[in-house]
Amino acid sequence: MNSNENRTGFYPESKADLASFWHVQARKLASLYAPSLGLSEKEYIASLPDFDPQSDAFQGRFDIPLIVETRLPLSRYLKLAQIECNYNVWNISDWSRSKFQTPRSPYTAWVNDGTVNATRSVDNVRLTLWDDERGVTIFEGVALYLSNPALLALGTLDFPGSQTHPEGAPSLQLYNKKPMIFDHYTNHSALDCLPITTGITPTR
Repeated sequence: MNSNENRTGFYPESKADLASFWHVQARKLASLYAPSLGLSEKEYIASLPDFDPQSDAFQGRFDIPLIVETRLPLSRYLKLAQIECNYNVWNISDWSRSKFQTPRSPYTAWVNDGTVNATRSVDNVRLTLWDDERGVTIFEGVALYLSNPALLALGTLDFPGSQTHPEGAPSLQLYNKKPMIFDHYTNHSALDCLPITTGITPTR
């Protein structure tokens, strides 16, 4: 299922769109995180990597390009994004069975919005990942939310690439109209569950 229908402006359709996406995301991230890193807006934006070109294999599967900031501790990353957490943030880590480890420098990724996995549990999605696919981490999931906060209106964003404990994964949803991280059991599925995945590039 390609979920970009009727959502003009969210998926880039040309190189010009891709450049525009990058600049919008870079300025948003700079406004949130540059001061805490001791950087000016210009210095911060210059420190960010460009988007990798979208591979043919990703088209229709991973159509959303993201800049992912990882230079701050997760607790600070969430606080500056005005995202609350009802779970001990120190217990959140990369999924123990994933080969991917979150780098300590910003990077880019191509992701989906989870609608292709709607109603599926995190466990089910993890079991059926393609060789060029992995679950998004909490850093990537929050980057997706920051790029388009309206996504939370679709449901609960699940992050299969991270874990809160062996049977839990972090999720992002609206609570009292505010974004909040929850501990979501990985065997749980519901109509509003949207487990998000990303394409694996040769370097990630």
